[in-house]
Amino acid sequence: MTGTRGAGVCLVAGAEGALGREALIGLSHEHYLVVGSCRNEKEKMSLDEFLAAQGVMGVKTFIADLASEEEVVHLVQQIESKVGPVAYLLNAAGGFNWAPVVQTTVKDFDFLINANLRSSWLLAKHLLPGMIRRKFGRLVYISARVTLGLGDPGLGVYAASKAGLNALVQSLAQEMKSYNININALLPSIIDTPGNRKAMPDHDHTAWVEPRTLVTMAHMMFSDAGNQLNGTLLTVPGRV
Repeated sequence: MTGTRGAGVCLVAGAEGALGREALIGLSHEHYLVVGSCRNEKEKMSLDEFLAAQGVMGVKTFIADLASEEEVVHLVQQIESKVGPVAYLLNAAGGFNWAPVVQTTVKDFDFLINANLRSSWLLAKHLLPGMIRRKFGRLVYISARVTLGLGDPGLGVYAASKAGLNALVQSLAQEMKSYNININALLPSIIDTPGNRKAMPDHDHTAWVEPRTLVTMAHMMFSDAGNQLNGTLLTVPGRV
């Protein structure tokens, strides 16, 4: 495997999104054995069609609700039985919602915590035991730059869910460092995706972070060049 020490599968969680799709292509080109997870059969069919149209061969896709422990366990078992043990994770799954705290509903709160924090915890919980046995693992999570600032209106619950992810990454890094397992996070400002362009049509999207940049940085963290990075919260601001 080019530029990496450990053999094994690279799981891209949240592969149905713009970043996840870019990761499947980019990491496949770097000769990782890539698999992707998405939320439902409709997204899986769309993702498989996209990969075929891009000429990306050999990438298997799976369905899992990453906020469900039962489905995450099943996902890991499926990957291990059909492809092989997972050595790398890029968690591109997540959710966003803008709302002042007083207008936030319990449904909004649960959605953000489940999408950004609970899913990250469950993936780590059920991937790490195998990595510990094999004495190798590289996990990269996508957090958000907003967690490092003084606070933005309307982003309180979203930022809290991502700040929780930051704390999880840094604690896990300390727990896993003796097993040759590195756990890091990338903290972009605004990712240049079709969804963000639609939501913010008047913004200068050329200043935003390109998904390809995040994939390149994740690859660096997976490779020998990233061996000394553990518990890192790496800000990726673009020009925002």
